[in-house]
This record gives sequence, C-alpha cells and structure tokens, in this order.
Amino acid sequence: MHTLDMVRLLARAALVAFPLLAPTITMAQAPAAPRPLSAPVLPPSHVVNVTTPEGSAVFGAKWKTMEAKLIEGPPIQGSMPEYKNSYDWNPRAGVDGFDDSSWSDAGNLSTRRGGGKVSFIWYRRC
Repeated sequence: MHTLDMVRLLARAALVAFPLLAPTITMAQAPAAPRPLSAPVLPPSHVVNVTTPEGSAVFGAKWKTMEAKLIEGPPIQGSMPEYKNSYDWNPRAGVDGFDDSSWSDAGNLSTRRGGGKVSFIWYRRC
C-alpha cells in the first residue's frame, strides 16, 4: 500500500469517527452551568431602615421603648455557697399579655439609650 493511500485511509477513518466522538469532546469541555443567584450575592430590590420613623412608616409600625432595670435579689435555691446574690430584670416584657401602655414613643431607634455601662432596653412594635 502506498503512503498516499494510507493517508487517505486514515483521513476517511477520522472523518467517520469524528461525528461519533464530537458530542463526547463537546460535553467534556462544556463549562459548568452557573449557580443560581442567592443571598448575599443577589442584590436587594428594596432597603428599608426600620430604625428611623420614615422606615418604620413603610410597614405602618411605631416603636415603644422602656429601660429594663437590673434588680438584685437572694441567690436561687441550690446555688453554690459563694454566690450570695442573684440578678433579675424588670419589667418582664417578654410575657404574653404584658401591658406596655405606659411606655414612651421610641422615635428614632438609632438614638443612644441607657445611662450606664450596662443597659437593657426593651423595644416593642405597636
């Protein structure tokens, strides 16, 4: 067999084999599908600052506030002897049916509240 015949035979074999191998080659080199956007990659469509009266008004909310006071009391039963005191807070605003009618309007929630180094402040939306 002549060299030219051999080249032609190999060329024909390649042309026959290429359509069979092309999908495999294409799939192997195809890039992975992009992942769907999700938070925090997804940009927000609306931003509302609920700490301001204007932002709260978007949701029809008004904020009330009350400083919670720390109260010193006796240690709880079964505590270790070196603990002579316990601490609690008042008011207990987290309970169902709590009356917050005497609380003041919070206004701008970004305003600093509390007079000491340790402060507990209740906030309620009404």
